[in-house]
Amino acid sequence: MKMLVTIFVLLLSSSAVAKDKLWISNKLEIGYGKIFISEQVRFDRNEFTRNRIASGLRFKISDTATFKTFYLLENALKNDWKNNHFLGTKLEFKLQ
Repeated sequence: MKMLVTIFVLLLSSSAVAKDKLWISNKLEIGYGKIFISEQVRFDRNEFTRNRIASGLRFKISDTATFKTFYLLENALKNDWKNNHFLGTKLEFKLQ
């Protein structure tokens, strides 16, 4: 049952906004130890507009802070589906 709930939560949309148009974006991230892989898709007005795939390493700095370094590959409709490559870092804090 716990596995079914986890899968259901992962499949839910991570963000949805209704303005003058509807867009939906969903991100799935899977990891083992320090290694992670993620995929994010986006739909605008019932049209697939962007796909992002990332992989990298996550380091726990403290109980409230983590540091990520990653490679990101993005394909988007606005760039005629050409590949865009990014190397990045991300510092995350949790407020308690």
